[in-house]
Amino acid sequence: MTISNNEATHFSAQAAAHSRSTSEILSQTFQIFSKNFTHFAGLSLLVMAPLAVLGLLLTQLRADPDWFEESFTDATSTTSSVRAFSQMTNSLVSSCVGLLALIVGAFFPWMEGALTYSLFERVLGREPSVRDAYRATQSRWGSLWGSNFLARLGLNAPLILVSCIGGFALAIMLAAITNGAVSGDSNLGLALGLGSVCLVPLIAGYLIYALVMGVNWRFRAPVIVAEGADTTRSLGRSIELAKGMRGSLLGRMLVFWIIEAVFVGGPALAAYGLREASYVISEGGGLAYAASILFLVIAGVTQIVITPLHIIYVALLYLDVRVRKENLLLQPTRPTPIEPVLIPAAITMPTATVVTPAAPISPVLPAPGIPMPSIAPSPALAPSAQTPVDPLSTPAQKIGALFNRMRTEGPSADLLNDLGMAYMDVGDLGGALDAFTRARDLAPNDADIAYNLVLLHRARKDTGSARNMMQEYLRLETNPADVERVRGDARFSDLI
Repeated sequence: MTISNNEATHFSAQAAAHSRSTSEILSQTFQIFSKNFTHFAGLSLLVMAPLAVLGLLLTQLRADPDWFEESFTDATSTTSSVRAFSQMTNSLVSSCVGLLALIVGAFFPWMEGALTYSLFERVLGREPSVRDAYRATQSRWGSLWGSNFLARLGLNAPLILVSCIGGFALAIMLAAITNGAVSGDSNLGLALGLGSVCLVPLIAGYLIYALVMGVNWRFRAPVIVAEGADTTRSLGRSIELAKGMRGSLLGRMLVFWIIEAVFVGGPALAAYGLREASYVISEGGGLAYAASILFLVIAGVTQIVITPLHIIYVALLYLDVRVRKENLLLQPTRPTPIEPVLIPAAITMPTATVVTPAAPISPVLPAPGIPMPSIAPSPALAPSAQTPVDPLSTPAQKIGALFNRMRTEGPSADLLNDLGMAYMDVGDLGGALDAFTRARDLAPNDADIAYNLVLLHRARKDTGSARNMMQEYLRLETNPADVERVRGDARFSDLI
């Protein structure tokens, strides 16, 4: 999906189009999650439940290296040989379970995208199923995974460097302390002082870096889902949105992290205390084993619940940032059942021809970032059975007419394709991307839609997506003359 301008205005009719406080966003997060608990928990369960089970198994294997010993014991086996074979089997199974956990974890970014998509859809008044959410974000799994990988690499690569330097400094400190203890030299204070001078700024510097970059890249998934950005562009766009608001965003994230720590840490700490008490009471018997399992199960369940809450909160923060910086959500002048028509400043509505409206008149609103034009009413056209879309009408009029047709006839690939072209004509590339994407979902083998997406991605300066869509178009196009015409077009030379 793409949050187009018309959908943004539709959202503002349901929720006030103003910047919200942290408490308001938190309240909306818990409200949306509680009302749609089954849906969001289902989205999270598909990935987090296997990860929790694998984590439970891996923890047990590592905690008990002789877990398989009883399985291999027989009358002819020696204790040492059985133990060695048991530990080797344990190591092999642990490696396989760890590898399987990595494979399942690779689907976490897709789950993040599906949760983000579902949040946006519900904000806009639609309720996709779990299957719909995953299908809608399937084509963006690569971008979601790539951005997640690059963000984690950007955060962890400096940590490796800091660990190496810190370890080296710590080794020097220990060597100086040991040497002083042996030789009787009183350089202990000097060694500790020099070590602190090296380690404290290093650790503090990394923490500051991690917090800043964590905020900078926080919106990568919402940007991919809502704006159709690719891997690298999503990171740059996220930094652009965070610029100038890093302090407030960090404060808002810290508030949620505290709530998350209480929500996850409270039950886990209680289960941990129960486990330790069970070890003392049963001296490592069955009660202690059951308490250990309970501890891991509680930790897994809380992660399944907190993960969608975290993603919903970040997605709502993303919307709030766009409200503050880009005036994303435009408040209509009065309620209307007709979707608003959006026009840039260069286009004005004609007054010579007036069609009798079949429904209340919708307001005319500008695209974000374009100066507000003089407001003129957009006549609502009758259904297509009586009034087809006039090819001589302005693009803004076509948008209103196409919306009316979709209300009467229902969405179709042809109508959505025409709507996308009309959005491109008025300069609303976000709305065009949403319309073309929905059209392609309905008609995935339509070459014309693929060609229009090539033009759109080129207009959005997204060369990677344009190149991929060009390959799709060449695969789908059945007219050899059209294929040759496109191949010979100089505009597309860098895409073929």
